[in-house]
Amino acid sequence: MRIGNRGQVLLVFVAALLALLGMAALGIDAGYMYTVRHELQRSTDAGALAGASAFFDGSWSDSAIRALSDARARAYASKDKVASAALSPGGEIAVAFPSAERVRVAASRNVPLFFSRIFLGPTKTITAYSVAEASVVDTNVKG
Repeated sequence: MRIGNRGQVLLVFVAALLALLGMAALGIDAGYMYTVRHELQRSTDAGALAGASAFFDGSWSDSAIRALSDARARAYASKDKVASAALSPGGEIAVAFPSAERVRVAASRNVPLFFSRIFLGPTKTITAYSVAEASVVDTNVKG
């Protein structure tokens, strides 16, 4: 046994352990970010559908109907919890009307990371959006 080669296995083991722990940290935080993204998507879907339902009460070009659509979209998008807290209707939810009879709801949430702060930073902003259109289904629509 050579005297100069002692402890090499320990160094390789420590390096491999650190790499394994780093990958596990990234995996846990990536899973958490996907969960938050899914919760945001669910909230924006609900908000967009609720906002589009207001167009059945009147014309899309009417500003009162658009205000009703905006209020419904924000109310329904903020009902579900995202990362264990409800969305703020004024700050984290944006409502737009891209074209006739359509409503677009976007939401974002700034979430703290647990283990991979070294790699990705202390927080990450997650966003999602949904678009819904109000239209009457008649007999000419084929499934």
